[in-house]
Amino acid sequence: MLFSIPSACPPYYVMLNAYVQHPGVNFTNDELKRLNLSDLKDTSNQAIVDKRIDRFYAEYSRVGDVKRTSVGGSYGYNMVKEYTVQEAYKLMTDTLLSQLNMGDTLFMRYYVNNSHRIVKTEDDEFFFHAFEKFILRKNYVISSQAVVDLKRSPDDAGMIAYPSPASNEVSVKFAVKEPISGHITILNTLGQIIAEVDHENLMQPYTFNIDKEPAGNYYMRAEVDGEFFTRKFVKE
Repeated sequence: MLFSIPSACPPYYVMLNAYVQHPGVNFTNDELKRLNLSDLKDTSNQAIVDKRIDRFYAEYSRVGDVKRTSVGGSYGYNMVKEYTVQEAYKLMTDTLLSQLNMGDTLFMRYYVNNSHRIVKTEDDEFFFHAFEKFILRKNYVISSQAVVDLKRSPDDAGMIAYPSPASNEVSVKFAVKEPISGHITILNTLGQIIAEVDHENLMQPYTFNIDKEPAGNYYMRAEVDGEFFTRKFVKE
């Protein structure tokens, strides 16, 4: 039996969003609202000092849902009025960011011109012609402040399982600055769960008793606001 799929709901969107975690930098909504467009870097990770951002598009994605909107430049936010890039960005943050949940990915494409020149037409009219245009693509994962703190901690210091090697007990601590809950699990090398707990305040370390477990390698895994953090430790 054959089944038809409505073209209005492309199946690959659902599949990609269901099984592929979009890469991106973890940002809070407040950080994105305060993002300074002049601080953006080009595709070579160099600051944009002699280039101009013409416009940008923004869209977000979550499981089974892809939302598109356009902002900036000659493509006015609602196709009625022209906006500067800064005005359009504020409209985007006021409307699009308010729709996002933790873990959603915000895709932003910036259209950047290296320089402009004036071109004269046969009718003696002048217009600006842009060249050496390229696109910057930035992906931001909407996160809580706790997740951002954990992701940005240097040298895996955001989550630490200690001591390693451990004997009878092993503890875990998190570099978070606000009370937040998380689910913590210990797994063996076969992926079997040997201990787990719902920890109400990750600002406080948590200690597991593992004296009955055999010696070997183990993994401490924590789920915080939909993001997973894993550390390896050894039991003697």
